[in-house]
Amino acid sequence: MDRASDYHHDAAGWYAGIDIQGKPDRTWTITRNIVANGLANQWKEKSKTIYRNIEAAAVDAGVGTSKADSPFHSMAFMNYFQRPAQVSGKSIVVSALDKSHSSMVLNTVLEILSPQIVIFCSVLAWRAARESVQGHQHIRFAFTPHPATRWWHTPMRKYKHKSGRQIFIEALQTDCRIAGRPA
Repeated sequence: MDRASDYHHDAAGWYAGIDIQGKPDRTWTITRNIVANGLANQWKEKSKTIYRNIEAAAVDAGVGTSKADSPFHSMAFMNYFQRPAQVSGKSIVVSALDKSHSSMVLNTVLEILSPQIVIFCSVLAWRAARESVQGHQHIRFAFTPHPATRWWHTPMRKYKHKSGRQIFIEALQTDCRIAGRPA
């Protein structure tokens, strides 16, 4: 989001459906466009670190084989929180409305896609979501530190000396073995 934008700061207004059509930075809120543009320009922008790191780790896990066959063509990706963070590049200050709307959207997506695995690439998102994923016993859930933080590459004692990247790769490889695909 543009640092001067504040139309997303009010959770009630955001979820009530404020009109963002005339906002110059509205395309920054459309994940499908962000991913499509990133794939087209190979994630060159610094702000695309999350996608670049997820793509590289997924390739190393055996999902997609190259930049031409990006893992983003083989998986679904969405932001758990349905409202942008109040400050660009920082974590969202989560409100009760953020939790309820994000939970509703996640559960709808899980019902539609019925995935084998869901990986939360944010501890903050996982903490907010874990109560809402009860009742989906057929889906494996995993979480990692955010891919745009140093914890993506830093082994941590609390994660058995694994980095977020290693956790992500292992989760995907385990899923591949369960599904009968080579890892």
